[in-house]
Amino acid sequence: MTNLKVIVSGSSLLQIYKEADLSKRVYEIKVPILSFREFLEIKDYKFDKYSIGEIVYNHLEIAKTISSQIKPLKYFKEYLEYGAYPFF
Repeated sequence: MTNLKVIVSGSSLLQIYKEADLSKRVYEIKVPILSFREFLEIKDYKFDKYSIGEIVYNHLEIAKTISSQIKPLKYFKEYLEYGAYPFF
């Protein structure tokens, strides 16, 4: 018997489930991805949360407020590449 522990993340976990019966040996934790706002918060930019109604009716004002503090597109590519997972 060994105390070996293996941590698998991402889509590779799905392949392991297909190839082996690990139903009694695997503890699965689903971690939701970060929103873009949460990603920016980790980078020390703080922004308010907005409801969909606030976004629909006040999108220009919200965009001006955010754009006065940062340039969102500068960070969006980085977010898409690896920032969606909380351990980036």
